[in-house]
Amino acid sequence: MGRYEDAAKAILSGLSTSKIKPPSMIAYLASAYAGLKNMEKTNELLNELITRSKSNEKGVNIYIVYIHIFLGDRAAATQWLTRAKGTNDVDLIWWNVDPLLKDLRQYLNEQESITPEFEAAENHIYDLLKKEMPTRHYHNLDHVQDVLDAALKIAADEKLNEGEIKLLRVAALFHDSGFIYSPKNHEERGAELAREILPGYGFKSDQIDVICNMILATRIPQSPITKLEKVLCDADLDYLGRNDFYEIGGRLLEELKEQGVVETEREWNLVQKTFLESHRYHTHYSKENREAKKREHIQEILAKFKK
Repeated sequence: MGRYEDAAKAILSGLSTSKIKPPSMIAYLASAYAGLKNMEKTNELLNELITRSKSNEKGVNIYIVYIHIFLGDRAAATQWLTRAKGTNDVDLIWWNVDPLLKDLRQYLNEQESITPEFEAAENHIYDLLKKEMPTRHYHNLDHVQDVLDAALKIAADEKLNEGEIKLLRVAALFHDSGFIYSPKNHEERGAELAREILPGYGFKSDQIDVICNMILATRIPQSPITKLEKVLCDADLDYLGRNDFYEIGGRLLEELKEQGVVETEREWNLVQKTFLESHRYHTHYSKENREAKKREHIQEILAKFKK
């Protein structure tokens, strides 16, 4: 009804008699303050809920959506709605009927008829990688660009259509973005990041699912199912069958040394031997253009052990 001052008084009265601070009441209070243009208190309460979300408190994410709606930030509201769905917040049951969510529901329905902003999304993640990607010998922006280039070569051979190539490009840029946070489970974190960012650029849920499945398929051991997943997996390890195998492998060796995974060249060769012997390419292009050279590399590594 727009009676923000009355709402704030009622909620504060309720909080004064409660031993707990339900995220719903915090969200409603922050929204009332937003209506009153009291941004200091609004942001204070918003940050409180974000902190509670980071500590994995259940049922918080959907209420962060409410605050962003009142702040007029539809992109942020959409991202937090995606998180709420990922954490299966129980109060999502009100999504279709809550009048406070009406504006966002209408916005998302309109987005269904809008073509995703692929170029803008690519620019977003590329800029994020340039600013936030840790300085690593192997997993860095050069590797991301290498995977993207390889993916496009394979895609041409596989005769992917324009729509598939656009999804592939986005997935290639996102596939190692999880390293921004940690090398551990970086594929899962990269998929989470894609789910947070892409709705704001008009990507539909099924398109985001395809992109995230491509990212997750690159986990070692690789387990691609669809054609797109196979293309990205082969692109990610394209260098195994190229002439720059030792140059790129040397960068990975330096990175693993820093992490304490290997210490000597012999340990590294054992790792490479095991990995190369168990690896399989999945696409016609890679089997025809990379498999033979990869086999040569296996024999060269075996020869080092004989020496």
